[in-house]
Amino acid sequence: MKTGMEKQKCMQRETVASITGRHLEELKDLGKKRTESVSTQFMESVTLFLKGIIGLSYIEKTNIQRLNKEHERYQDLQCRYQRMQEDYVKQLKAAEESRVTALEEQKQLYDAKLQEKIHLLAQVSHEEQMEYEAEGTERHFLLSTLILCSVRRMCSSKSMSLRR
Repeated sequence: MKTGMEKQKCMQRETVASITGRHLEELKDLGKKRTESVSTQFMESVTLFLKGIIGLSYIEKTNIQRLNKEHERYQDLQCRYQRMQEDYVKQLKAAEESRVTALEEQKQLYDAKLQEKIHLLAQVSHEEQMEYEAEGTERHFLLSTLILCSVRRMCSSKSMSLRR
């Protein structure tokens, strides 16, 4: 019986060994499949991650380019504003200088006219003074002559009355 049992045990061992072998093979296959599946999933994840990074870097690059263009535009506008401000200040200074020059010219013109009128007034005043003095001398002469005539008449009338 030992042989039968031994055969049976041997068969059981062979069956167990073959089942164990198949299980090991299946486990190895499952491990490989799982490893391959995990590897595939990992690779897909890495690929997606890299695509995301590439997409983000493209977006970042595009945004940086836009920011640089906007910054350049801002700098240009700032320079234009600065030039406009400087031009405005120059125009204000030029207008102020022009105004001051015009005022000075007007002042000189009015001073010249005033001096001319003062001179004319002095001349007219002198002429009137000369006329007044001439008239006064003439009046004085006439008055003196009149007085002298009156005195002579009086004297002649007194002398006549004395003679009589």
